[in-house]
Amino acid sequence: MQSTSETTRSADRRSSERWLTDKPLRWRLRGESQSSEGVVVERSLNGIVLLADALGAPELGEHLKPDSSEMAVRHGFRCAVVVRRGAEEALGRRKVYLEILA
Repeated sequence: MQSTSETTRSADRRSSERWLTDKPLRWRLRGESQSSEGVVVERSLNGIVLLADALGAPELGEHLKPDSSEMAVRHGFRCAVVVRRGAEEALGRRKVYLEILA
């Protein structure tokens, strides 16, 4: 029989712990030149939760990258892929869950 903590751990999809943050991120989709802006609200060693404008939020499977090398250094990644999108929230924002590739 599994204990409660074992059940919770196995149900959690995260492979590393997240921490809260509130850093702006200017990004663009791979192959596009137009930048967008959002806020990184949570971060882990291999993932990011981005709060973006619901109308401009990247779709599932899209790759995005910081729009400058300074932004890449500040956030610690060069490329990430959208693995999940949250529901639209108040003020027309949406959480986008990213897995860091590089």
